[in-house]
Amino acid sequence: MSYAAQSDIEDVFSPANVAAWSLFETGTPTGSADPTRIATALALADGQINAFFIGGPYQVPLVCVACQPVVRYWAAVIAGVWLYGSRFTTSYIDYTGNRYIALQTAVFADMDLYKSGVKRLDAPQRYPQPSAPTAER
Repeated sequence: MSYAAQSDIEDVFSPANVAAWSLFETGTPTGSADPTRIATALALADGQINAFFIGGPYQVPLVCVACQPVVRYWAAVIAGVWLYGSRFTTSYIDYTGNRYIALQTAVFADMDLYKSGVKRLDAPQRYPQPSAPTAER
């Protein structure tokens, strides 16, 4: 199960951009989105999120209810930036001021706040703690 779907990427970057970025064509891409490349982007996003949280406070894959929209957004941004950056016509995307790299950087900064405990996900803890103090005799 992916954290996000094609429609989530489209919500962030627009259906037209996702379709164009998913096609390996020179010039102006035409046609509908390539589902195989979108699936690859989503799998990569899942892997990056899981790898980020390995060794952190949560079990991976993350299973959230209330925070599912947060995790979905992370995955959509990571997948969309991968589609954008892996286009055939792109030489490189890591230049200063690239808004998509800035968006991805903000996602990883937000993920870091959750991993460090500043913010909390409703995902199962990797090492569950007792909910109340225990008395020792």
